[in-house]
Parts: sequence; C-alpha cells; structure tokens
Amino acid sequence: MELIIRIASKDDVEVLSKMGAEIFYETYAVYNTEENMQQYIKETYSEEAILNELSENGSRQFIATLDNEPVGYVKISTRNVCEELAGENYFEIERLYVYGKYQGQKIGYGLINACAEIAQKEGYSIIWLGVWEHNAKAIRFYEKMGFVKFGQHVFKLGNDLQNDFLMKLEIQ
Repeated sequence: MELIIRIASKDDVEVLSKMGAEIFYETYAVYNTEENMQQYIKETYSEEAILNELSENGSRQFIATLDNEPVGYVKISTRNVCEELAGENYFEIERLYVYGKYQGQKIGYGLINACAEIAQKEGYSIIWLGVWEHNAKAIRFYEKMGFVKFGQHVFKLGNDLQNDFLMKLEIQ
C-alpha cells in the first residue's frame, strides 16, 4: 500500500468533516462528556466550518490516503500567534489526525515529514503544535519526531478547560 499525501480542496469538505469528527470522537470521547464532545464536533467539524477553514488565508489541509482510502489528515496554519515564539518564522499544526486502525503504519510520520518539507521550502524555522497533556501516545510520537515542549496553553472543549503542552520542531 502506498501512502499519498495531497492538498485538500473544497471538493474534500465532506471527507474532512467526516474524518475530523470520527477521529476526534474515537480519540477523546472516553475522556470527556458526551455533551462537550458533541458541542465541539458540531462547532469544529461541520461541513460549513471545514469549508470556511479551506477558504482562510494562511490555512491549508492535507489528506493522507492508502489505496485511495482517506486515513488521516493534517491542518497547518500561520494565523495563530504564539507569543513564546515571538520573532520566529513559524506555522502551527492545528490538527494531525490518523484513524486508530491505521496508527503505527507511518502515516503520522508521513504527515509530519510533509509539514517539514513545506517549512523548508517556504522558509519557516519552526513548526509548533498543542497536544493535550494526557495524550501520552501523541506526546511520545511528537518527541520521536523531534518536537520538544516549550510551554502550555488552555484548550476549551465545550465547557471544559483543558491543558495542552506546546511543542515545537526546529527546521534546519
């Protein structure tokens, strides 16, 4: 099976909406209330919300497929300010999602490498992201990929305030 990563277009709204909602739910439902999960999914992964994201300046999404089957995606953005990185040229990985049944098959690795290639080509020196402090599996993955913790911020899921670690990857 060949991993293909391609830029998403407005034709991919339904796929991105479905993947985002399913993967987010699959990953976090066990840790959160159903009400908070449904509110966040409705606000973040509706087709309207995804279409708006695809139209935003400074925001891009990429879909990973195996044998034409969507298995994950990444959203990068230059819109969010990170005060801890003031003076640096950076972009954020807002989302990096892979269906659980495909984890361990180098899809996340491929998505991170695609982001690093974009950073190199476009002259960015840092890629940063926020990861929930209790998502040990994701933290280990990012550390394996060379990310280091440099701060934290609050992430609001419905009415629940959660702590995210900020992690960065310096691009050579």
